[in-house]
Amino acid sequence: MGDATLLLQDFVFGARLLCLLSLMSVGSFALAGSIEDHCDLPQFDLSGQKAVSAEDCAKQCGQNASCKAFVFISGWGRCQFKSKPSSHKKITFYAGGNQSATPDARDIAAPAIDRDITSRDMKRVDGVKTAEECRKVCVDEPKCQAFTFIAGYDVCWLKDKTKAAIEKIFYCGEI
Repeated sequence: MGDATLLLQDFVFGARLLCLLSLMSVGSFALAGSIEDHCDLPQFDLSGQKAVSAEDCAKQCGQNASCKAFVFISGWGRCQFKSKPSSHKKITFYAGGNQSATPDARDIAAPAIDRDITSRDMKRVDGVKTAEECRKVCVDEPKCQAFTFIAGYDVCWLKDKTKAAIEKIFYCGEI
């Protein structure tokens, strides 16, 4: 092989590589920072989509011209598009439920972090400062079978039924 043949092969390889790289960048986006966990952006909702991960949610947001920020909710597989970023709210979910086989013999479990019990809400109690305080509010309410506490919003949700807790972590980011 001559120098001209090698040069042509290098040129063809380089052209193919440039073509491949340009195809990969179509529909790309850039995050304006990293994806944060335990984070909510409480305003400027657009639409909600299904997503399998925070990264998938970021990708979907990046492909929507109106989307400037997003919140991914694990456990629900939900991606909430935002029209613009807002102040980041640090939040953490805690949950506990009745461990007894019968609802009348209540044994409300200690709070587990990054968990939510999605059964029907019986009552919202605002101003609760800790997950353990939320558990006590549940214990003191005769009909309460489970609770979910949202640290950062200081909200305690009392539940009239218990079921298995699901993972619940909010992730947010900006495009």
